[in-house]
Amino acid sequence: STVSVLYWRPPPRPTPPAMADKKFDDAAKAPRSYKNTYLYTEDEEAIREFIKTYDNNTTVGGQGGTVYFNQLKEIKMRVRKTFDLNLDDMLEAKNVLHERMSGLAWRIESNPLSYIEHISRVIDSLLTELDGVISPDQIVGHDTFDFLIKHDADRVAARGANAVSGLPSGIIRRYTVVIRPTTQHSAPRQVRNLCAQTVGKLTVLSGMCVSVSPVKPKITVATYLCEQCNECIYQEVIGPKYTPLAECPSEVCKANGRRGILHFEGRGSKFTEHQELRLQELPQHVPKGCVPRSMRIVIEGPCVGIATPGAIVNIVGILLPDSKTGHSALKSSVSTRTYYKALHINLAKKAYTELLTAEASEKVSLVRSRMDDQSLVDKLIRSIAPEIWGMEDVKKVLACQLVGGVSLSRDDGMKLRGDINICLMGDPGVAKSQLLKWVSHICPRSVFTTGKGSSGVGLTASVSIDENTKEAVLEGGALVLSDKGICCIDEFDKMDDKDRTAIHEVMEQQTINIAKGGIITTLNARTSILAAANPQFGRWKNKKTPTENINLPASLLSRFDVLWLLLDKPDLERDRLLASHVTKVHKGPEQAASTANEFGLQTNDPMFDKEFIRVFISYAKTLDPVLDPDVIPKIQNLYCEIRENEQGSDATTYTTPRTLLGILRMSQAIARLRLGTKVCEEDVREASELMTKSKISIMEVQDDKKRWTNPIVVLFEMLKEAPRAEDDPTRVDIRTIRDKMARRRLTDEHLNECLTRYERLNIFSVDRQGNIPVAVRFL
Repeated sequence: STVSVLYWRPPPRPTPPAMADKKFDDAAKAPRSYKNTYLYTEDEEAIREFIKTYDNNTTVGGQGGTVYFNQLKEIKMRVRKTFDLNLDDMLEAKNVLHERMSGLAWRIESNPLSYIEHISRVIDSLLTELDGVISPDQIVGHDTFDFLIKHDADRVAARGANAVSGLPSGIIRRYTVVIRPTTQHSAPRQVRNLCAQTVGKLTVLSGMCVSVSPVKPKITVATYLCEQCNECIYQEVIGPKYTPLAECPSEVCKANGRRGILHFEGRGSKFTEHQELRLQELPQHVPKGCVPRSMRIVIEGPCVGIATPGAIVNIVGILLPDSKTGHSALKSSVSTRTYYKALHINLAKKAYTELLTAEASEKVSLVRSRMDDQSLVDKLIRSIAPEIWGMEDVKKVLACQLVGGVSLSRDDGMKLRGDINICLMGDPGVAKSQLLKWVSHICPRSVFTTGKGSSGVGLTASVSIDENTKEAVLEGGALVLSDKGICCIDEFDKMDDKDRTAIHEVMEQQTINIAKGGIITTLNARTSILAAANPQFGRWKNKKTPTENINLPASLLSRFDVLWLLLDKPDLERDRLLASHVTKVHKGPEQAASTANEFGLQTNDPMFDKEFIRVFISYAKTLDPVLDPDVIPKIQNLYCEIRENEQGSDATTYTTPRTLLGILRMSQAIARLRLGTKVCEEDVREASELMTKSKISIMEVQDDKKRWTNPIVVLFEMLKEAPRAEDDPTRVDIRTIRDKMARRRLTDEHLNECLTRYERLNIFSVDRQGNIPVAVRFL
């Protein structure tokens, strides 16, 4: 039998018509299958005219007053390293400068990588024209490349008119071209929205920076010196890898028939900063049931070092294929891996220090001049989560956490944290998660996670192998990503005990010690913990003790500065007000317009907007209030009284020396809220009141029988519910509760004991006529 092999040969491709002399009315309609050299030439002329004549008012002006020409002057004087080109300016200038400007902006967005080279050529020619305008004395900082440029010019002059310069453009250029997209295409994209149609185009990518590589030098032009002809040989490096030259390719060595050996010159070579980071989708943009996608970002030039782990950034760049080279290219698949080349990085949520500008400081000073300290603090508390009704004390504690206390670093190496840790515990449906969401949104460096979906490695750090360098790298977890911010952990009670112990070191020492995969290091985790947890049985069981309901170890409870219990207790008046507030929030647009000022939607509203809250927090964090010497004995006495009152109790709360540090941090935070430079007695009293209220919220939910048989608690409830005086809303006349005392068979001894205990806790003060109590004033 015979086997016939049939070879198929593709038909010959028809010769394309000559396109050099053909002009198109709209360059966007030009066929892409042919290389239109005329198009780039005309575009370079249009770019040249645009740079020389465009100014902010879109009028034709002189060379000395244009926007982009001034950038060239700064680049020539070496005081500027980037040339920022905004494509919106081209769209505005199409009617004044050139009719092709609108199509040019579209072509630059479609093929930015090629047009960056053409723009750089125009800039090089314009910088050459500035040689007679900018004197050598105006140039700042001379380097080795000036010597190479002068040496090459002397060589060309010595060889005659036919000599050609051998300097590559990478040696001459001391700038980076940055292109900003038009407003129409400046909407940030998500990683999962990058597709085949966006490859090679100018886009804006948004996400969270998960890991960042160290900044390393990357060679762009390799310089060699031949030992035979003493010529400088230059090799431009394009791509991630290159093969160094081994023989001299100069004409002198070829004419002499020698194989000149090249020696690499490090000082004459051109290097640029190189950094890579991994960008991950934001949690709110991930569809349900999907895994967050990530993208490798390559940064070069002035943009390195801007993004840090945990930062939310918007990156202007180009999606490019990551093609393989060498032997690995023989095994390439049809599906191509991609990476994102960054041109410009903008922080979406700026840090507190970046928000504090001169204009922001003037705004805070103006608000402070129009309001007294107490009114300013009250308005700030009302502005925290305005959609949640009530909870003024809890919101005040959250405000203290946002501004924080003062961190101390002593000369002997001891550090005292200033961050405040808070745990909100209570029944379902009391807006714990909503408070955590609001805090994570207002804080620039914040991470929101849940207890069941977090592991010890996910909270601290993990060791992975980098796919490109094959090195072991550390990837920070939630606590590391929220450094100098707040880590919000919801469903804290659902976390496993072995994972929960991973945050013990963070809550006190604020560091994470890692010894994994041959990496032994210490990571900073200077973060505040805001946790929300449900009781052990889902809801608070009054027949169980607080220790059984909370079900958290004492070592963890002592690390929380404030542990607040939020219960859903039936109360007719409170339920009516809550229902009224919720229905107002869910009104339609027409009905809600009349009550818009209640939620901060008008200019003269009773609340601050979120931007001002961030500015206020950044301003308050710059203050370092110190303790007044008169306040120190009061803090000592307060701590001793709290310890004394807990003797013989059922360990519902844990008062340790950490509690004393918590009182100091809360006092400093309250001083920061009123923008004070000293911690006065009033700040200590408010801090004591907040911490006492948090303890009372736990102590007051004992067993019903135990609670109502305790005469001290019963009397305190009577005083709280008693009617207040009309002229003084803080004053309660003791005569108004005499009848209730008689019905419950409570004596004056019980009353005196109640007044003494709560007066020591600074809950209220007692007015007496002689030794007889007359009234109480709630503080």
